Amino acid sequence: MMNNVVLTAAPMEAIIGKKIASQLGIDFTPFHITTFPSGEFCIDAGEMLTGKTVILLHHTPFPINHLVVQLMLAMNAIRQRKPDRLILLMPYFPYSRQDRWRNKGRAIGAEAMAQLIQISKPDDLLVMDLHSTKIIDYFDIPVTHLMANPLFAQDIATRFSLNDVCLVSPDAGGKERIQAIAQILAVPHMHFVKKRLSADDMLVEPTSPMIEKKIYIFIDDIIDTGKTLLNAAEICPPTSQIHIYATHGLLSQHSSFIKLNNQFKSITVTDTLQQPNIAPKVRVLSCWEPFLEAIKGVCAI
Repeated sequence: MMNNVVLTAAPMEAIIGKKIASQLGIDFTPFHITTFPSGEFCIDAGEMLTGKTVILLHHTPFPINHLVVQLMLAMNAIRQRKPDRLILLMPYFPYSRQDRWRNKGRAIGAEAMAQLIQISKPDDLLVMDLHSTKIIDYFDIPVTHLMANPLFAQDIATRFSLNDVCLVSPDAGGKERIQAIAQILAVPHMHFVKKRLSADDMLVEPTSPMIEKKIYIFIDDIIDTGKTLLNAAEICPPTSQIHIYATHGLLSQHSSFIKLNNQFKSITVTDTLQQPNIAPKVRVLSCWEPFLEAIKGVCAI
């Protein structure tokens, strides 16, 4: 065992925390959470964190705002134990879609989240598939930004006949991701363009003609309501197969999820977010191997 490194997490994350710690050959200890009648939290970090390199796992996403407060308190509690280093393992970064200035007076959520995290001075942040690499610039600490591209490429290569595959980005923002995976697999790729008609309505159009009897694989960083994907699916030729790959499966609206489940042949997400209710068409890929390798490098394990 590496006696100078320990992983900690909330009790609700104990199962995945123990598994990661076991694979790294380090100790795991959950921190203790008390919820007062007012709704306020009190978090106590264990004595065994003192003088150690502490990896804090933040894996449970919902309810997001509720758990962001717990994360801030957890880092504060750990810092009071005087660890040698504090490494934040945060596969999904909340508020990442609010990553830039849009209107005067509107908060840049990703920047505010970065500022909150840095109050407790973690030494490193490990995260996967930020909505935009611009978010890294909001941090004054080292950020290890992992990509799900290799995971997706490997899985696609084992599931499909690549001669029939075309990769698709549902919007222009994902062009670089699609190009990178298409290069690994040596398959064609395309992207859709999205035009906002109103706050609740949008038009999506492909940038090149779509072919009958093709396997179209849509790849994105986040799948939440799925509105863009649903609109894109309506344009695909009826004889084609359409599949989804997304790193972060928020799937926050049940009605949209049912529609996605009906429109697409399969939906593949990673376990950067816990997926407690899996529908038959949903597949979950493990994201942890890249994180394990990154942790070994950061912690010199």
